[in-house]
Amino acid sequence: MSKIVSNQNSRIHSSSKKIGEDDKIGDEIQAKVIACAGDPGLTEPFFFDILSRFIIVMVEPCSFVPTNATMHKRYLLVKRPRHLWVDCPAAPDITPANNHGSTRRKDYLGNINIGNPANFTINTIPKLDTEYTIGESITIRKVPRHYSSQSDIFNSQFSNVDFDNYYASAQFTVANPKRVGKTGIEGNELAEVMEWSPAYWASHGSGFTQQQLSQLVDPTTGKNRGPEWHKLKPLLMPNKIYSHPIKPIRRHDPSYKVPSEPTVKQNAKGGIVGGVGSRTTGNITQNNFFMILHYYLIDSFMREQFPAYSKTIEELQRKQHRYQTPNGQYLEKKGKGRGGIPSDNLFPGPNDSYKIYHEDVGQGKKVPRTLPNKDYSFINKNIIFSFCEWEDTNQGNKQRSSRDECMPLVIASPNNFPTPKERKIGSIIYEPAYAKVIAAQDDDS
Repeated sequence: MSKIVSNQNSRIHSSSKKIGEDDKIGDEIQAKVIACAGDPGLTEPFFFDILSRFIIVMVEPCSFVPTNATMHKRYLLVKRPRHLWVDCPAAPDITPANNHGSTRRKDYLGNINIGNPANFTINTIPKLDTEYTIGESITIRKVPRHYSSQSDIFNSQFSNVDFDNYYASAQFTVANPKRVGKTGIEGNELAEVMEWSPAYWASHGSGFTQQQLSQLVDPTTGKNRGPEWHKLKPLLMPNKIYSHPIKPIRRHDPSYKVPSEPTVKQNAKGGIVGGVGSRTTGNITQNNFFMILHYYLIDSFMREQFPAYSKTIEELQRKQHRYQTPNGQYLEKKGKGRGGIPSDNLFPGPNDSYKIYHEDVGQGKKVPRTLPNKDYSFINKNIIFSFCEWEDTNQGNKQRSSRDECMPLVIASPNNFPTPKERKIGSIIYEPAYAKVIAAQDDDS
């Protein structure tokens, strides 16, 4: 069997590197689309505005085994080009009885669609000439970071007030989650609100069925977290993001003065006056979202990209692979300062692998401290995106192709009129009044 070959780049070589450590504004890297493909701006009844702005990608090389420890360096949220977005210019018509009859959509050039995607009453927004597809290779560029709680690109005209009816957190749902019942926004069916539309899922959904996902039980935790995420849109309720802690106000020390300055300065060691400032920042509203990649979509993508290794991926997924067997043989490696723990498990979880740190407690004594290693098990966690710092360079030149029947008749010059053009509304014949005068003069001559 031939070796997996992928387009290599220098972005990821060490799992110890921080997120984006090698990347600067303007840098470009290769990636493949893994989720949020298609043209959701025209296929989705709910949340079409925010879904039309993003795709989720896996950074090349895609032949790397995805693990929980490296997931934030392997998977990125990417902005689509601005001219491909579909906006919601006004509050959507989400009254269930109306079936989106008055919901308006507008593209970058001002074209308008009105109604339900299954049957628009006004339909002038062109479709993408080439939709994003799962596995498509694209080039992305690093741009200044947009935070969810500070940027409008994470806002939608639709509300997230019903998401807590299903999500308990990014990794777990509420007890006995159900998508049936009118518990969605404005009394809509929760499944219709939170799930991808049938039109989208048939073309760009996961190859896994809900029944197949029900068999994915993590032997470490004993929890089944597959069917809960099946067919869900990549949207999540937001939280405020972590920021630098705000220094608390402290008492002034009259005895502390800066030379040559008569003003008494604040003593950094003075007593704290009042509470400590918050470590989080951002403005969270009901129309603000995080994006989320459900982990089983990665399994589906890997099997699609490397069908010859489908069995290996399945074993890794269930922690049954010979190089991912829990409870490996760990031996303490005595040494100066830190010690390593060798293992026969190449993809160990925090409970499978640890290291010993010999802490110096004085008087020549060193006490061993057990520290868990990073979670290098095959990915089984959803990935949250609270910011976006990449955009598609659109090297494939994706466009919303203009429709011929929407173009007006163009008159090049008064003496060179086009022939009548057949349109859907009928035949339009343009005959200027002075044409008859010219014809009469020609007859007299």
